[in-house]
Amino acid sequence: HSYLKSAWNVLDFLVVTMGYIEFLPMVNNNFASIRSIRVLRPLRSINSVPGLKVLVSSLLNSLSMMGNVLLLFFFLFLFFGLLGMQLFA
Repeated sequence: HSYLKSAWNVLDFLVVTMGYIEFLPMVNNNFASIRSIRVLRPLRSINSVPGLKVLVSSLLNSLSMMGNVLLLFFFLFLFFGLLGMQLFA
């Protein structure tokens, strides 16, 4: 069994690797994008709590549907914004 076959272990590996890259001498101290990976560190605890793993998996699976809802809201705001500009400008 390989460690990197599970998607959660790949995420854990990336978080730890990005944390170590920050300490390399060739990396500039102003590299904020690597420091922003620290936000993902709490996700490492997901493997230890099975219920949390199911919850996060279901949230990630619903992101595609949420994209459709956001697209619908964008068009609604655009439509009513244009309508308001035409009627009240």
